[in-house]
Amino acid sequence: MAEALENKGNNQDIKQFLRLLWENKKIFGICVVACVVGAYAYAFVKFKPMYDGVGVIDTGYILNEQGAKTRIVSAQEIAKELEAVFMGSKNLATEDISRNGFVKDVQVDLRSQNLPFVSVLVRGETQEDVKGIFAEVLAYAQEKNKDRLEKYRANLKYLTEAIESRIVNIQDNILPSLDSRISYTHTKIDELQQELKKSNNPTQHQIITNSLSQLQSSLESAETSKNTTQNTTLLGFEQQLAKYKLMSGEDSIKNASYITENISSKPAFAIKTWIIGVLGLFSGVVLSVLIISLQNLYAQIKRGGL
Repeated sequence: MAEALENKGNNQDIKQFLRLLWENKKIFGICVVACVVGAYAYAFVKFKPMYDGVGVIDTGYILNEQGAKTRIVSAQEIAKELEAVFMGSKNLATEDISRNGFVKDVQVDLRSQNLPFVSVLVRGETQEDVKGIFAEVLAYAQEKNKDRLEKYRANLKYLTEAIESRIVNIQDNILPSLDSRISYTHTKIDELQQELKKSNNPTQHQIITNSLSQLQSSLESAETSKNTTQNTTLLGFEQQLAKYKLMSGEDSIKNASYITENISSKPAFAIKTWIIGVLGLFSGVVLSVLIISLQNLYAQIKRGGL
């Protein structure tokens, strides 16, 4: 019975309190609106609106001897280093006045299984800040490739020069030497054939015939050697040279670059706006209840003549 009376009393107190709030709904509304507006104003000053940006980086590639593109440094390795450098320290993982922004996240983008990209999520106070951080990230990725690219280019240059040197030697020395040998042999064969026609001595005839046979073998060997040098060795070097020149071309060696770079056109708060609204609403309710309660207490005191 006592518990029922107590519950009834509590219900009456709640109803009375709700009636009191309704009677002072203007104060309640003013407090709630003022606190919500104040919370957003404070957040706007304290937590400056930030611009979000997403950049997708092609981390760079080279064209190998099979004609396929391969990464200079794997996207996974570059992503790991970018995360460590741009998100691994306090100064870079949070807002920094000198940088006016920070890197939020780094991910490996597997839209291409053979050549995955790296996605970088950036937040900055202005669009220019976001672009600046994008530039810092790209510069780091390019620097990461720099040494390997220099070695790769130097190796290609060495191989290209070596093959060009061999081609020049074949064209300027080996082939002319073979031509000279073939021409000389032809001349000697013609001379011996003339002697053979004039010769009546059987012994001399046999000697000339043997010499002609040797010269003919030598001529065939020289012509075979020339044919092999021209159509196999020289052609192979020229094809290899063309391949290395293709591998050295501007489209065959690429350092890191952005394939997309999107920055939001509208700024977003650095903290979620609904959190600000909830905090403002809660503060407004608490403030209005406090004011109404104090006002009611003052009225009761005044009615009691105290």
